[in-house]
Amino acid sequence: MTEPRIGFLQFKQQRLLLFVLLVLVAISSNQLNYQTDHERIVTGAGDIFSYFAMSEAAPGVVAIPVPYHHAQRIFLPYVLGMASHITGVSIPMAYLVGGSLLLALAFWFFIRCCELLDMREETVFLISLAVLFNPYVFRHYFMFNGYISDIGFLAGLSASLFGLLARKRGTLLGGILLASLSRQTTLVILPAFIVLEYALNHSRGWRGSVFTLSYLALPILIYLGTSYIASRTGLPSETEMALLGLLYWIHSDFSAGRLVDFMIRGVIPFAFALALLFGCRITIPRERDRQLVIVGLLALIVPICAQPFLGGPDWTLNSIARLNSLAVFPVFLLVGMWINPYVHRLSPQIASTLGGLIVLGSVHHIYTFPGAFSAEKNKWFAAVHFSAAIATALVFRISTRRERGRERAESRLDAR
Repeated sequence: MTEPRIGFLQFKQQRLLLFVLLVLVAISSNQLNYQTDHERIVTGAGDIFSYFAMSEAAPGVVAIPVPYHHAQRIFLPYVLGMASHITGVSIPMAYLVGGSLLLALAFWFFIRCCELLDMREETVFLISLAVLFNPYVFRHYFMFNGYISDIGFLAGLSASLFGLLARKRGTLLGGILLASLSRQTTLVILPAFIVLEYALNHSRGWRGSVFTLSYLALPILIYLGTSYIASRTGLPSETEMALLGLLYWIHSDFSAGRLVDFMIRGVIPFAFALALLFGCRITIPRERDRQLVIVGLLALIVPICAQPFLGGPDWTLNSIARLNSLAVFPVFLLVGMWINPYVHRLSPQIASTLGGLIVLGSVHHIYTFPGAFSAEKNKWFAAVHFSAAIATALVFRISTRRERGRERAESRLDAR
């Protein structure tokens, strides 16, 4: 029998290296100039104007109504607006600093979640690299740091998952609080937290407790409170379009080509997740606890990704990639659990090749370099991104097959 390879880095060394790479991603990402790039913001990130308006109005409320669902996300814009007024720094700078800190916090909790799920060092490093160099997460938010509510949701989701896995109730509650104040999306993922809490604690005779009820009630109370604020400072609610926009579009202006484009945009944030899954044989773990954790992670992923799709091309527009990427942490935790048995077989050369392909796939023509929004450049980026993902899948699959064949041959020799 072959001996498993020893991890090339200990967890503490690995965390340090990953945060060095986080800094590298930050400094290599394009920085948006909110004074001169007005047209670019309108075209690709118009939500930011609503958040800035709420920040500028702090400690009051906006005089000109903003979209209802934006008005519900007043917490972080208000806090950063107050910080800007108190310190004298510009609102864009307050967003850059606040957003960068929240992204670092989200990444830290994600790494710790990987470790708590008993993944090997190589697995943690590989999927952390895939998350870090995902162009629709860190590169996107370092450039469009005005999407502070999305960033807050990512940090809150990551912290709450860590709180569950580490059985730290304060962190769990704090994470759900931050996620709920940042985006209404938290409401639809509450059932997943019940599944995950049960998976982690049922062996101890788990029953729904006052604490469970409190973290379930918190997002509902926050939603009701922010809805009241939005009714006073926002435009009329468009929740119906967010949930039924796809049906309206199918009945009124359906186009097969546009639907395909819409679906491809929705899948592209997970291209490397699918590539890594293709590279190994997916097996369902025998342990009931692990099975329940997988169910819980799927229960997080599905509703987060379903809502942008239900909004349809007319409502969600090109934001489906950004909105689906809000599920990036549970997606890659799931991928890590499935590929973990295979990653220890990777040679340093194969691991370096996979890392290089992941980095290549992150080189976005706008987020990495100053560039214009262009359909032609988008197609070139998609071609490079998917090509790098396909190459990753092939390299990983060939490598794992060779190692499995070698292990079977050595087992037969040992049997003789």
